[in-house]
Amino acid sequence: MNLAQALTTDWTLGSLACKLVPFFTQVSIAANALTLCCMAAERYLAIVYPLKFTSFHTRQRALAVLGLVWLVAVVAAGPHVHFYDTDTLCGALLAGGHCRPDAKHV
Repeated sequence: MNLAQALTTDWTLGSLACKLVPFFTQVSIAANALTLCCMAAERYLAIVYPLKFTSFHTRQRALAVLGLVWLVAVVAAGPHVHFYDTDTLCGALLAGGHCRPDAKHV
């Protein structure tokens, strides 16, 4: 649930926002979880291989891993852009509509 849904019973932000809000929500969740996994793996390597870790851990490698984390997060959240849309009834948009996965794609 987001602020727009909490304040109103209908989705008033339009079809584009209906697609982008769940997309960015999922990107944030996935990037957060993957970043925490990478941090845990980095700490594990630092503890288990302390002498090798200093040569293995570089700024460029860290940036590459973070770039990969965000790429995976965006790709994993991609279907939300396709599947979410505002409800329609008999071809006409409901008054405000509701933002949820489109029934045609379920």
